[in-house]
Amino acid sequence: GNNGREINDTDFSFAPAYYAQQLPGMLSVGASDATPSGSSNGPSDACHFSNFSTTYVDLFAPGCDSSLRDSGILSTGWPDLEPVPDDYVYMSGTSMSAPHVAAAASYVFAYLYEKSGIYPTNTLVEEILKASARSQANLESYTLLGRHLDMKSLLQYINSEVLVDP
Repeated sequence: GNNGREINDTDFSFAPAYYAQQLPGMLSVGASDATPSGSSNGPSDACHFSNFSTTYVDLFAPGCDSSLRDSGILSTGWPDLEPVPDDYVYMSGTSMSAPHVAAAASYVFAYLYEKSGIYPTNTLVEEILKASARSQANLESYTLLGRHLDMKSLLQYINSEVLVDP
């Protein structure tokens, strides 16, 4: 969600985030700034609008970009939004974060199958995404695990922890 609110046990208006903890293979994602704070390798901060929860949000992924004038993630547009060249627009929200995680999940499926013939379950993909996400102290009060999606860490984790010969 994009209300900048904490998801808790008394407000059920954030139902999808509740389901993520009950359904194997489903993740709840918060929005982080695509531009790291501090150095280029620094941690990403939560976007000011992102909902958060140390109980219901699994990890964060890029959903805004404070370094850009339009402060968003480049996405395909539609006619009523002012487009940039080739009908792309800058948008912000957890709707920008979720596709990052979906793409990472697709990558896990394809990579494991290509490298080992393993066709992973949704639960295994969820476990890999959570375990490989980069731990960030600045997100510990915003997510269940205090972690941020990181494709480099994901690939390293798969190669060192999943595709290991016994």
